[in-house]
Amino acid sequence: MSIFRAMSTYGLFVAMAGAAATAADLDTSVTYHRDVTRVMQKHCIQCHREGGVAPFALETLEDVEANAPMIQEVIRRGTMPPWFAAPEEDGGPSPWNNERVLSDEEKATLKAWSKAGFPEGDAKDAPEPLDFPTGWQIKTDSIYKARPVKVKATGVMDYVYLTIDTNEDEDRWVEAIEIHPSEPQTVHHVLAFVIPPNGDTSRVNGIDYWGMYAPGSGPQIYQDGYARRLPKGSKLLLSMHYTPNGVAAVDQTDIGVRFAKEEPRFEIMTASVVNTDFEIPPGADNHKVTASVRLPRDIRVIAFLPHSHLRGKAARYELVSKNGRTETLLDIPRYDFNWQLRYEYSKPRKIKAGTKLKYTAWYDNSENNPANPDPTSPVYWGEQTYEEMHIGYVEFVIPRRRR
Repeated sequence: MSIFRAMSTYGLFVAMAGAAATAADLDTSVTYHRDVTRVMQKHCIQCHREGGVAPFALETLEDVEANAPMIQEVIRRGTMPPWFAAPEEDGGPSPWNNERVLSDEEKATLKAWSKAGFPEGDAKDAPEPLDFPTGWQIKTDSIYKARPVKVKATGVMDYVYLTIDTNEDEDRWVEAIEIHPSEPQTVHHVLAFVIPPNGDTSRVNGIDYWGMYAPGSGPQIYQDGYARRLPKGSKLLLSMHYTPNGVAAVDQTDIGVRFAKEEPRFEIMTASVVNTDFEIPPGADNHKVTASVRLPRDIRVIAFLPHSHLRGKAARYELVSKNGRTETLLDIPRYDFNWQLRYEYSKPRKIKAGTKLKYTAWYDNSENNPANPDPTSPVYWGEQTYEEMHIGYVEFVIPRRRR
């Protein structure tokens, strides 16, 4: 065993285990193939694999060893696996379907493996390799292709707006949406909007998306009975935010969809709680911005997606009842701009008409924020990452009147 392996791998998994595992928790029979690989499959290699969005793979023991120092640091900081929602206050089960958090048992497994000297074990004990599609992650019924866009190597690019004819000859109900850039390393986010065949863009406000792509968010795959409407003859409008990364490229972004086999019981929509009128003072390290809306009808919320830029520090969604009682729905004590996560409920949350939905975000415009482009200047609403946004996206469903 190399000195590097003995030191760096030990440090990595002690950091992963933390104080959650005590000596009494340790199981000296743990092996890489039987135990550690299952933790890696569950939490890591969806991104950390060949062809994945992460910068390195974690598919083998050698992969883990080579990247141990970086892994140790991000786990110590709590940025990996990327999940930033605070635990439930009462210690109850998580309401989120897509939560990614290492359990105490998984941390204990990793610590036990390091204490045992990193036994490889028998390859026959390993789980079946995960099957990752090389292209689309969903089975597509239609693929809509945008025109190619030249992405410059450096500097700032204005938003690019692309229109795609869907050429659908009948109304469609869409149960899965995947936006697929060919150059994802240059694409900060994509918002897709539906323009109906009559060309009415009154509902296209540039914010409340029909489909979306952002770092850390995969395809939108909806449960049975839920779907988004795509009217016959509609066009798709894509709002593309590119961030040059030093290498010129040509991006080809496509949208793949899967159609529902029958008309859904509920239609999916997106709304947002937005404040565009704010000023973040120079040097402010915890500036608070709020916005709220009173719901005009009963809804069932299926997901939240908080959005800020480089000064974003924390975020929170709350309900304020008619009698003034406040309930926290989603608390993000440490927002990370690099991961635009969509927090998806396991079971839709019913909210009554008349309730106020409040979205609060905190911003760090101080020199202590390493991502801050300029702590000496005030910051206002704007499209570019050196400006700021205050958007609390809300995905919800409403029942349809069946024909």
